[in-house]
Amino acid sequence: MRPAARRWSCRWREPCRAQRLRSDGRVTLVEFFDYNCGYCRRALSDKMVLLQEDRELRIVLNELPILGTASTEAAGVAVAVRMQDRAGEKYLAFHRRLLGGRGPADRASALAAAREEGLDMARLEQDLSSDEVRRTLDENAALARDVGIKGTPAYAAGLKEKIAAERSR
Repeated sequence: MRPAARRWSCRWREPCRAQRLRSDGRVTLVEFFDYNCGYCRRALSDKMVLLQEDRELRIVLNELPILGTASTEAAGVAVAVRMQDRAGEKYLAFHRRLLGGRGPADRASALAAAREEGLDMARLEQDLSSDEVRRTLDENAALARDVGIKGTPAYAAGLKEKIAAERSR
């Protein structure tokens, strides 16, 4: 299997590496986003409507902090939130609160959103300093490069077909 295909297939087996909104959907849409991207913020409500209306749709969220240090800090907190919320309910509430909020997203605003959603803040701080957060963000950047993504929001679909095609080579 080629390296790009290996990275994509790995994403589906590691729930802390990408947040799935509805794990049983038959059609997968992968979103790369930055918490400080104005277009990403505007797309949030449409994405939630799509998810509610289309029971076959699964959305996979990948943080891609490209707009500076504050974005990287907010994305790191998001990864740490996902590490303690495998089911994704608190992550989704956190995601909506942070992406739907006013003002810039940074470490302080992300921690405040996590606190408001009832996450274990001591564990969150511990997870923030783990290698898993950095590896996840690095992998997200590599995945984006693999499919030619240079900005946010960005969407990819049909990835399983791409993996299957690369495996057969």
